[in-house]
Amino acid sequence: MNKKIQVLSLFLSLSFLSLLLLQPLLLDESQDDINDQAYLAIVKNDQKSFEDFLDRGGKLESFVVMPQKKKSLGRLLVEYERVDLINLAAKKKKQFQPDDQEMQSIWETTVTKNNSELYQAIRRLNPKEKIKNRRVGKEHRTLLQYASSKCSHNLIKNLESEGLSLSEKDKNGVNSFHLAEKNNCHPVLSYWKKRGAMDSIKTNKDLSLPELTKSLQKNDAPTKPIVNVVTKIPEFYKKRSIPKESYNRLELVEPVERPRESIQTAEYSEFSD
Repeated sequence: MNKKIQVLSLFLSLSFLSLLLLQPLLLDESQDDINDQAYLAIVKNDQKSFEDFLDRGGKLESFVVMPQKKKSLGRLLVEYERVDLINLAAKKKKQFQPDDQEMQSIWETTVTKNNSELYQAIRRLNPKEKIKNRRVGKEHRTLLQYASSKCSHNLIKNLESEGLSLSEKDKNGVNSFHLAEKNNCHPVLSYWKKRGAMDSIKTNKDLSLPELTKSLQKNDAPTKPIVNVVTKIPEFYKKRSIPKESYNRLELVEPVERPRESIQTAEYSEFSD
C-alpha cells in the first residue's frame, strides 16, 4: 500500500513539474495567437476584434513576426493608417512605450504618411514623447527636417507647434528650408515663405536665396494662358477659312471674301474629271 502511495506521489510531482516547465511555453503560444488576431484586426480594420484584443490585456508593444523581420502592433497601426483603432487604444488609456529603435521607426513612418490626423492620434497615444528631442535617420534629423526632406507638408504646422525650429540644422549643417528646396517641395517652401521665413534666414550664407526666391516665385505665380503674339501674318493665311496651326486662332479674323479659287466647286476644279 505504501509503495502505491509513493508511486502516485511521484507521478503527481512529475506532472506538476511538467506543468511548471510548460507553462511559459503555453503562455507564449497563447500570446502569439492573441497578437496574430490583433494583426488580422488591423489589416481588416476590424474595430470590434481590436477592442477585444485591448480588453484582454493586449499590448501595442507586442511584436508580430513578419517575413524576414518583426514589427510591433503599434508600428503596423501606423503603416495601415488605422487612426480609429489608435484613437480607441488611446481612449482606453493604453500605454505605448516600445523600445527607442521601434519608436524611431514609428515616427519615420508617421511622417512619411503625411497624415495630420495620424500624427495627432499617435501623439494622443504617446503624449510623453518629447518631439523636440526625437531624431531619425542617419543624418540625425528632427521630425521637422525629416518632414521637409519627404515633402510631408501636411505635418509642418503640427511639428512647428511642437516647438521645432526652421533654422535648426542636422549633423550635415542643413536646415528644413534647405531640405525642402533641395527636394523641390513647393508646398513646404510656400508655407515657410508665408510665415516670413525668407526674412529670418537672409543671414544664412549656406542658403542660395536667389534660387529659393526664383523657385518660390515660380510656384506662387498665378497660372495664365499662354498666348502667342503674332506680329505679321502672311496675306495667304488671312484668306484661308481654317488658319494654320502655328498661328493663334484668337488673333485671326476670317476674311469676308475668299480668293475665287477657294470657292470653286469640283465641277470647275482643274483636278476634276
